[in-house]
Amino acid sequence: MERKLTKAEFKAIRLVLSFTQPDFAELLGISVAHVSRTEEVNSKHQYAVSKRLDETVKETLERLYLDLEDILEIAKRRGIL
Repeated sequence: MERKLTKAEFKAIRLVLSFTQPDFAELLGISVAHVSRTEEVNSKHQYAVSKRLDETVKETLERLYLDLEDILEIAKRRGIL
């Protein structure tokens, strides 16, 4: 996927993988507060995640042999996205 993840996709990935915010933060090597802030969507914040976080998520999924597009498709089927 060439484009950056949206905040909704970031949260959907976590939910499809059944991670809590603390567990997802640990997996990605970021703070729980960062996960929480990233998942917030309101008028003050952008809808895309930062380039660095986007790369971190994609690299982590690749390292775990998980396909991003498959995860997002599962999220759509479950009504998460």
